[in-house]
Amino acid sequence: DSNPTCAIRREVQVAIAYDARFCANQAPTDGIAAVQAIFAQAKLMYDATTCVELALTTVEGSCIVGDTPYNNATLFPAGESGCPDPLVDPGYLPDLRTYWNSI
Repeated sequence: DSNPTCAIRREVQVAIAYDARFCANQAPTDGIAAVQAIFAQAKLMYDATTCVELALTTVEGSCIVGDTPYNNATLFPAGESGCPDPLVDPGYLPDLRTYWNSI
């Protein structure tokens, strides 16, 4: 059920990319199914407790080692998610920006 106190709900579109490291930890046979299951749990939580509705728009990835452009992305905890200081620790967002600007 949606949060009944919301007069207006805001949709947040989510795109998820994963590589073989995710599969090794979460989904050895089907990365997309694992992403969808995890996303469904998050969606239920947000729908019930906030005025935000999550929408999964894109899932991209591969469980084959070396088969995605994200193989060289900074690993957590060495790299932080988000936008840390790129001179100190580039983090995930700058890693992705570097990749997409290079193709």
